[in-house]
Amino acid sequence: MCRRSLLLLAAFLAAFLAASGAASGATLRGAVEDGTGFGIRGEAPVRLVCMSGGEWVAGDGRSGFRFDGLPEGAENPFILHAEYLGVLYRLPLVLGAGADTTAAIAVYDTTRSGEALVVAELEIRLVREEGRLRIDQIYRVENRSDPPRTAIDPGRGVFAARLPLPAAEANDLSVAASDGVVPERLDPLPGAEADEVRVDHAFRPGFNAVAVTYDALYPGSFDFRIFVPYPIGRLLLVAPAGAEVEGAGLERAHMGGRGPAVWFREELAPGGEIRFTIQGGEAAPEEAGGDVGLGPFPFEERAPLIVVLAAAVLLGTLAAALLRPGRGR
Repeated sequence: MCRRSLLLLAAFLAAFLAASGAASGATLRGAVEDGTGFGIRGEAPVRLVCMSGGEWVAGDGRSGFRFDGLPEGAENPFILHAEYLGVLYRLPLVLGAGADTTAAIAVYDTTRSGEALVVAELEIRLVREEGRLRIDQIYRVENRSDPPRTAIDPGRGVFAARLPLPAAEANDLSVAASDGVVPERLDPLPGAEADEVRVDHAFRPGFNAVAVTYDALYPGSFDFRIFVPYPIGRLLLVAPAGAEVEGAGLERAHMGGRGPAVWFREELAPGGEIRFTIQGGEAAPEEAGGDVGLGPFPFEERAPLIVVLAAAVLLGTLAAALLRPGRGR
């Protein structure tokens, strides 16, 4: 082979390898879909964010989108965003090596009504601290609208949490919500009643999580009483070890060993109340974390008691430091 032919072959191979390198990585393609069934009424721009770094932007996703040369593997998780009618929808993704992945992200029409919201699970978590009781109310809220719509009322909120004391007297009151992908800290909004806190969150069809946390004075006993504005499928009460709890309809979880005390109550109808008295209980250790999280409830049917107790731990896995970052005990 002559020298000229060798040079041409080398140039061809170099160009081929460069083109191959530029095309390496994963591909994500797809479109924004109408989840309501009425037709998408406006633009739905799409954005892809890699949690390990990097962001890609596409135009209106109704006509489809495509991203090439993306990082691969579980160490490079993505969140696909689509914005529609002022609501941001998210879809978590992991792309395999060299994968060509198709993903559809659904968006919905909106409603200002919260009538389709149901509290599938409510955990009330009590932690005794010096002279006070920290109270976490963690809601698993299901939006059962049919046809499915996102419930949102900007500036007011479609969901109301009731407290056992006036909201103005709740120390260090914090609110957060999650669409199951990203937790967000929110400003607590006043409600129509003094003991009401409204949550300004877009409740997408399916499950959402809401957490309200605050402190109350605790001289050694506390009367907890809240109005129930929504149907509640199951109540889980987690109290400090050694605490005495008395309340109508509460069933004690009899478990051996030390640790939090757990009670249950099934099926609370709207218009009723949750009412109990707590006395005593061991104080939380200084090193114990106390920040509430917004992880999922891991049981749909009545579970063995050990699984139920584990639920209280799993609730904190998604956003352990969201509500009270860096707060000392």
